[in-house]
Amino acid sequence: MSKLALRTTSGPGAPASPSSNYQDKGFKSGFFQQWDGEYYRHSMMLDHTPATLESVIDRFQRWCTGGACPYKTVNIQVDKKVVRKVSP
Repeated sequence: MSKLALRTTSGPGAPASPSSNYQDKGFKSGFFQQWDGEYYRHSMMLDHTPATLESVIDRFQRWCTGGACPYKTVNIQVDKKVVRKVSP
């Protein structure tokens, strides 16, 4: 009987891709939330570093305002801290 070697493509044993930032200084995950002035709407856990935070916020905001359920955005929060105020 032969043994089959499995290669992990994601998770802790996976090889790092060029875009992986998990070994970068300051890497962490944050709970991103969209606030519409009355309710929290969209939310997502996203990874970022201090160097990538602004681009991650940009992409999260575009994701919130596109699609089937676009709500106005008053601010974007990460871990309950306002990181961007959006003017109407």
